[in-house]
Amino acid sequence: MDYGTGHETSFALFLLCLALVRFFEPEPECERQIVLTIFVRYLNLCWKLQDVYNLEPAGSHGVWGLDDYSFLGYIFGSGQLRG
Repeated sequence: MDYGTGHETSFALFLLCLALVRFFEPEPECERQIVLTIFVRYLNLCWKLQDVYNLEPAGSHGVWGLDDYSFLGYIFGSGQLRG
């Protein structure tokens, strides 16, 4: 079994769909809380599943594939450095 960034992207698009149907308020503070709570919980769950079931990243490049499992954390983290 493998787990890759496509799964993470699907979850992010699911959150986007919830925002588009106004399940979440489109305000910067609400969006920040979505990333810092819901997305972080999702990552913790995925990391636990990867450990329990020995999931490997799809198309791994070994040591050079530092973002094999996730990449949105890097993007959200760099977004916090803005202004």
